[in-house]
Amino acid sequence: MTPPLTMPPMPVEAADNEATLSAGEMRELYTRGYQALEVGDIKIACDHFAYLVLLQPQHPQFLFAFACGLQQQKAYAQALLMFTCVLSIQSTDPYAAFHYGECALALEDNFLAYEAFKLTRELCFAQSNDNPSYTTLRQQAEVQLNVLNN
Repeated sequence: MTPPLTMPPMPVEAADNEATLSAGEMRELYTRGYQALEVGDIKIACDHFAYLVLLQPQHPQFLFAFACGLQQQKAYAQALLMFTCVLSIQSTDPYAAFHYGECALALEDNFLAYEAFKLTRELCFAQSNDNPSYTTLRQQAEVQLNVLNN
């Protein structure tokens, strides 16, 4: 049995916007958060990702991971805000747009959901040669758009 994952404490002497972990330590914390997510320990995963977002608030991978964890915790309004942050930094990320749409659906905001799935479809079309998985994501967005249209 592996020991439980814990978030390292924030040093009191850390200055504003000063990363208190090395790049390697942040990668390790991200990996541990991802592993926690995979085994269903969403709370620990969110704690790790939240800490990383505090250290690097403009890092889209950390923001995305935190948003996904919040979404899995059914904290849809908070996740929607985090996906908005991801899209403000990486406006061409169709996965952030898709998850944004899922959160909007969960919050029963069909207009926002429709716009997000439409954006997902457009981003997937624009980048279909860059990543083959975008075809599947585009198809999932189209299914959601059809459901919303009916």
